[in-house]
Amino acid sequence: MLVDLMFTNEGTKVPSAEYRIYLTIEDQDGHNMVRRVLSKVDFSKLPPGKPVTFSERFLIGGFRRGRYTISLLIPNPDPTLKNNLANNIFLSNEGIANPVTGSNTIANFSVGP
Repeated sequence: MLVDLMFTNEGTKVPSAEYRIYLTIEDQDGHNMVRRVLSKVDFSKLPPGKPVTFSERFLIGGFRRGRYTISLLIPNPDPTLKNNLANNIFLSNEGIANPVTGSNTIANFSVGP
């Protein structure tokens, strides 16, 4: 799987916290099928107002027939907040953030007829 993600820092300064970003794939029943750390995504390399693309490649097995959701999970780097989904980092794109699951839905796909 090749993942290209473009982020734009809408703030006024470069983030100083170390974020760990996960790509997740869940089936239609909400079962986690894949969870991978995106080690090349580094928010400290996001200057204000300039889009930056991060690319990552990794192997993923095949999927059974069904519908799947691809999301980004970005836990809050503060150790006192990181285990509470409501404190995760949410992207500002409309319709992406899901505070219930604590993730950012970026795509959906189907396997089979």
